[in-house]
Amino acid sequence: MSEKLLSITDVALICESGMPAYTPYGYLVGAEGKIYALTYRWFHGVVIALLYPELAAEKQYPAPAEPRDEVDVFAYQRFEHENSHDLPVIRIAVSQLTDSVMVSKGGIPATDEQLDALQRIFRTLGRKASDTLTGEEDDMTVAQYIEYLRQERVRAAMPDDPDRYKLTPPAGFGIEGGSDE
Repeated sequence: MSEKLLSITDVALICESGMPAYTPYGYLVGAEGKIYALTYRWFHGVVIALLYPELAAEKQYPAPAEPRDEVDVFAYQRFEHENSHDLPVIRIAVSQLTDSVMVSKGGIPATDEQLDALQRIFRTLGRKASDTLTGEEDDMTVAQYIEYLRQERVRAAMPDDPDRYKLTPPAGFGIEGGSDE
């Protein structure tokens, strides 16, 4: 008997425009701005493996299969952490315990579509421009993080500029409408 492979719609709700569905399990944003709202806890790596099946196979991770409750999420988390830096994805995790939001993006600058999707996710999660996020960078407010991602594209376009790593987010920039105070 062959096992039924999972599809992306088995593990995430896909939102191409408008406000994404709320999920306590997190989100993934593809380069084209498509939002994947996870329907299972710790499935960021599974979604990445489903979006990049050739890479998963190359790295010797089998295609995720039914039953969902028996998927080795820790193996796929390893795949996620080993490879997401080189992929055009932004990962958003939500802590149900602390109500904190963690954003993790790879080494590829965010696209305009990703920035728009990220802002829609923050609104769905009820985050204001002044709310603090956690992540790979120093803790920043939502507005600072959006501006940081915008500046990252500028810095990437100027690889010889010694100031390219400086972060100087202007106050009130980021989420449409500026400051929420």
